[in-house]
Amino acid sequence: GRGDFALPPLCEYYIHAKDVAHNHERPELVRRLAREALRVVEGEQNVPRDVVEGLWADVFGACLRQKEYAEAYEAMVRLPAPRQYVCVRVLVARLAAESRLDVLCNVELWRHAPITEAAVAALREKVRASTVQSTPDYFSVLYTFYMARRRYRDAARLMYSLVRRLLHEPPTRPYLQRQADALVLTLNTFDLVSHEDAWFVVEKAEVAAHYAAPPGGGNEPMVGAGQAARAPADSKERVQVV
Repeated sequence: GRGDFALPPLCEYYIHAKDVAHNHERPELVRRLAREALRVVEGEQNVPRDVVEGLWADVFGACLRQKEYAEAYEAMVRLPAPRQYVCVRVLVARLAAESRLDVLCNVELWRHAPITEAAVAALREKVRASTVQSTPDYFSVLYTFYMARRRYRDAARLMYSLVRRLLHEPPTRPYLQRQADALVLTLNTFDLVSHEDAWFVVEKAEVAAHYAAPPGGGNEPMVGAGQAARAPADSKERVQVV
């Protein structure tokens, strides 16, 4: 809290004006006035942390509404971890919904490792919660995110998980085509790594689901050009292209 610290009068003025602008839904003014308030307290000693964090959060929210995503990212970086991770999830969802992969996969912009990992975690949550019919297609979004960062094994594993997910869908032409495309992407992605690194680990339960016969019977699915060994007694299975 502010305690006994008195903010400079000019900062108090900007904060009040910013709140008025917020009530009148003027994000461009909120953004400008919050930054002016931050400029006033820059270099001041004993400025309450909640004031500074609140102003940066205001900048982030206003930039998000104005679709100024690069500036929103820079404001997000100024926030502490718990609040920052909430903003990461909001930003990732917005960029995916608007198909702004040019921003989401901009490696130079997303240059902070903890924030990048938070974005990966957020996208993985979206993948787990989505269906193969969901819009946006978070499988494609996360695959593109991985590929931009040369995380090829992660990208291949993701496409393999999509292949398994599609096994539980009706064997119609669109689903079978999408499954084939995902399988091709899995193999093509493995072409980008050495033969020794062309593997990933999946949970035993996932392997069991993978080897379960699809509705209506049929042959066991293969993992690209290679196949998984028999599911072991422990909880994990190594899948390797051979």
